[in-house]
Amino acid sequence: MRDTDTGCPSTGTSTAAARVALACLAILLLAQPAAAAAAEDFVLEAAGRVCRGGVATPPAEGAALESEDRFRLRDEMGWMRLWRFPGGSLKVTGIRRGPGAGAMFFIDYHEGPAGNERPLMRAVVDQSCRVLGGRKIVYRESDGAATAEAVQPLDAAMRPQGQPAPLNPPVPDGTGGRDCTRVALLDNGVNYLEPEIEARLARDPDGRLVGYDFWDEDDRPFDFGVPPGSKDPRVSAFSPRRHGSMVASVFIRDAPRQVCIVPYRYFPQDPERKIGAIVERAAADGVRVVSISSGRSRPWPDFEEAMRRHPDMLFVIAAGNEGADLRNTPNYPASYDVPNAVVVAAADETHGLWARSNHGAGVVHVAVRATDLPGRRFDGSPAELTGTSFASPRIAAVAGAIAARDSALSGAELRAEILALAHATGVVAADIPVLTDEAIAAAVR
Repeated sequence: MRDTDTGCPSTGTSTAAARVALACLAILLLAQPAAAAAAEDFVLEAAGRVCRGGVATPPAEGAALESEDRFRLRDEMGWMRLWRFPGGSLKVTGIRRGPGAGAMFFIDYHEGPAGNERPLMRAVVDQSCRVLGGRKIVYRESDGAATAEAVQPLDAAMRPQGQPAPLNPPVPDGTGGRDCTRVALLDNGVNYLEPEIEARLARDPDGRLVGYDFWDEDDRPFDFGVPPGSKDPRVSAFSPRRHGSMVASVFIRDAPRQVCIVPYRYFPQDPERKIGAIVERAAADGVRVVSISSGRSRPWPDFEEAMRRHPDMLFVIAAGNEGADLRNTPNYPASYDVPNAVVVAAADETHGLWARSNHGAGVVHVAVRATDLPGRRFDGSPAELTGTSFASPRIAAVAGAIAARDSALSGAELRAEILALAHATGVVAADIPVLTDEAIAAAVR
């Protein structure tokens, strides 16, 4: 399973070098050693045991039950059992949509002693005991340390299928000194190996990316995220959340060329509350507009204080997707009344409020179409995107275009300009002015 002394080049600092390294990894994965095949057989056997006997069945000989849990994911029921054996563990998670529905099982194999494990391989089995495929983590070992380099999709026989998806590669080299108005995206990071995104990154005079990863504390804000403590098996090391690149694709579609991206990767529920440091870093990096596509129900005073400390910046905040009235059900930072913040709802193609968009006149300031938007996934493939996560980058693109024309405007003045454009359309959804696609196109020219 390990990619040890592969002969592949390490992922280089150019886009071309990164793709060559990943292609080399893919070729190596097609000719796996016996040890890898044994690991695949082990996981397939574990999947068969669980499917035939149920989630309470030990997935391997000698496996001892360490912990178990039951949970709910919206309209789905879930349960998990962690089994440990010498040299590793198997986590078996099942989810079922409603009583009487068939279950789907996720069999996750981690290797190493307790407390020092690393994810290795996953198999997914449906309610008919069919193996649907899986994922495995590709590691590179150097000087006794293992680094996860990619996630490799597997077919029903647990053989490599398709290209591996990179994990945290170096940022490609770029051209320094491009003059642009900087808009920060606070999210999971971005896939800076994709040419469309790479071309729109802010760079310092030496060509280095302007941005930072506050989750890993490094200079690689690459798009992947696994919230600590997540019980949903569909968000894991084998299937990380890829969100920031989709947000970036929507932003790029609207924003003029003189507006560029500063990616900051962060975890909104971070108990260390790094948001103040992120905003200070954004200010030092010359950011004029900050787009935020996440929030939380707990108060976030650090965020409010940070916004008030920087009245020269505009904070564009997604209203959220719970279908709630924020006047009665606060969500933060959207519910803070700050003059240099604009809260954005999602409208549909008819200019009505999207059913799941949070709303509340006076708390939510503007709506913009954010249903079935043309965008791109992490891997660059086309997608239709829906949600307030994709409303905020559209308004951030407009704000960036206005700031590019007049760099002296404060955050409050930028908000006033945006709201004036929205009111001028005469279109209203749930008492919220709508900035139409036509108005956006005119504003960013």
